[in-house]
Amino acid sequence: MSLLDRINSCIVARMRRHSAPFISVEGNDVVVLTNHDQRKIFRLADLTEAFVSYHPNYVGSDIVVTLGFSSGASFQIAQSDPSWRDLLAALDQSGKIAVPSWKWQLELLAAGDQSSPLNLLTLRQPAD
Repeated sequence: MSLLDRINSCIVARMRRHSAPFISVEGNDVVVLTNHDQRKIFRLADLTEAFVSYHPNYVGSDIVVTLGFSSGASFQIAQSDPSWRDLLAALDQSGKIAVPSWKWQLELLAAGDQSSPLNLLTLRQPAD
């Protein structure tokens, strides 16, 4: 590892420690570890908002899910987050979203830059 790689690694680690909260999924709960090491638990059963949008940025693009809960709390989780797959599996199993995550991700990616945010709670499976 070069000196530049070590410096970048230290900078990124420091940014992660002092930036966004750490989000994980435990069963049907989303657990947020805040910057002050407080553990906040949000039940997917209390989900009141779920929007997904496509965000192009300077290094590529990200799919971002915004979740809102009955407590008034909301947060975003990006496709690049380590807990992304766990969150999608939990959302698929929660019964709150009628369309499987692979379908709405495909729809969003197919639309690309012209995509509009999707309200996941109002999506419906097409009739056969």
